[in-house]
Amino acid sequence: MELLMVEPKYIIDSEGNKTDVLLPYEDYIELMEDLEDLKALTDRKDEETIDHEEVKRLFS
Repeated sequence: MELLMVEPKYIIDSEGNKTDVLLPYEDYIELMEDLEDLKALTDRKDEETIDHEEVKRLFS
């Protein structure tokens, strides 16, 4: 997995606090795809796994 290098721009209120972030659209889409992938991994982490050798036996 390649590390996404984003270049955010911040919206700052009158007191100098960062309140929002602006990202290029392509960076946003890539972040959303990565988030979906991570959710899928988390949702499936407790699923039973099958040994590679067993899979090979099943399909031979």
